[in-house]
Amino acid sequence: MVARCHEREIRVMAMVTSVKDARAVAAAGVDIIVAQGTEAGGHRSNWTEAVEEAGTMVIVPRIADAVDRPIVAAGGIVDGRGLVAVLALGAAGVMLGTRFIATRESIAPPFFKQSVLAAGAGDTIVSRAFTGLPMRTLRNQFASDYGDAPVLPAMLQSNAAEDIFKAAAARGDARYFPMPAGESAGLIDDLPPAADVVRRIAVEASAAVRGFTAVFDPQA
Repeated sequence: MVARCHEREIRVMAMVTSVKDARAVAAAGVDIIVAQGTEAGGHRSNWTEAVEEAGTMVIVPRIADAVDRPIVAAGGIVDGRGLVAVLALGAAGVMLGTRFIATRESIAPPFFKQSVLAAGAGDTIVSRAFTGLPMRTLRNQFASDYGDAPVLPAMLQSNAAEDIFKAAAARGDARYFPMPAGESAGLIDDLPPAADVVRRIAVEASAAVRGFTAVFDPQA
C-alpha cells in the first residue's frame, strides 16, 4: 500500500503506540509517524495485541530516538505549552483531536461538545463497547453498563448498536452515544472558532519559548 501511494506521489502517515510498531511502519516506508500516547482520544492505534504503550511524554522521545522519520505527537495536547513540550521531546509537530471537537465549526453534536467542556480529569475510559476495538471515550452510561462483556468483531459491534446510538443522538442523550475524546478534555473549557485555537497555540508556544530564553540566557 505504501509503495502504491508513493508511485502516485502521495505521502503516507501511520499512527503507532510502541517502538516496535514504529520500526515496523518505518521499514514499510511511511513518510511520517504519529506517536500516540495513552492520553489520546479515539481508537488505540495498536498494530498488535501485545504492545508497549506509554503516555505522550514517554512514547514520543522513545519513538523519536528509534526511527529516522519525522514524528508527530498525539495525546493530551491542547495548547502552546503542549506543543513546545513535545517539540523538545523530538516531535516535528502535533496532532490535536479533542481540542477541535470543542470548536464552533466542529460537526460533533452540541451535547458531545458540552460533555467535553464538562469533563474533568479521569472522565475518560478505554472501552471496546462502541466499536469492538479499544477506544478512549468520554465515560458514559453505555460504556459503564456494558463493562467487560464480550464484543463482536471490529466495527460489527457498532453496527449492532447503531439503533441505540441513533436514538441517543436524536434526543441529545450523551449517556448512550459514542463520544471519542482524550484525557485533554480536562483542560478544555471554551468553544472558540477553530482558527482561534490555531492562532492561540502559536502565540502561547512563542511566549513559552521566549520565557525559556529569559530563564537560560539572562542576557537575551
